[in-house]
Amino acid sequence: MECFRRHEHRGNKKSNWSLTPKREVIIMGASNISRLPLIHNLKIQVDSFPGANMAQATHLIKRKTPTSPETKIVILCFGLNDRNTVTPETLNHDLQDLLSAAHYTFPNAKIHVPLINASMRLPIKAYRNITLLNAAIKRIPGYLEKMDMRHYITADDNIHWTPKTANLMWKNWRSSLDL
Repeated sequence: MECFRRHEHRGNKKSNWSLTPKREVIIMGASNISRLPLIHNLKIQVDSFPGANMAQATHLIKRKTPTSPETKIVILCFGLNDRNTVTPETLNHDLQDLLSAAHYTFPNAKIHVPLINASMRLPIKAYRNITLLNAAIKRIPGYLEKMDMRHYITADDNIHWTPKTANLMWKNWRSSLDL
């Protein structure tokens, strides 16, 4: 049976979001994660937190998720909602805090952060911030490569994946991690 959940915040992300680890592999991220195809693997749990940025994800993992030594792999898919962050220093700080929280809460897990595919149609500042964040992600052991940009297509908002893109993204991660 699939373990796939979209966590609505109903106006208060800090209060209304929580994560209960149930499987060996946790894929968690912002709204695009809810667009992944249903994953028929009893070891994999998918949790989507629409609108989450890295600081909110850090709070969620640190304060609203029980420690889970049983978890073996965590894929953290956050960062696109940080595209309007003011400084590169904030991006780096938020990424490091997120990783620290994940290592603490999932002490036996390999933590992976995918590079962020971003539409070239984003505003220049937003695209530049994603590029800077990707440079920081590349310094993390076990980061996951982007999918081929020739196949990366978003909805009209330039943010959300099309169903085809979501399928290709999952195939890219699955092959990288041998899941």
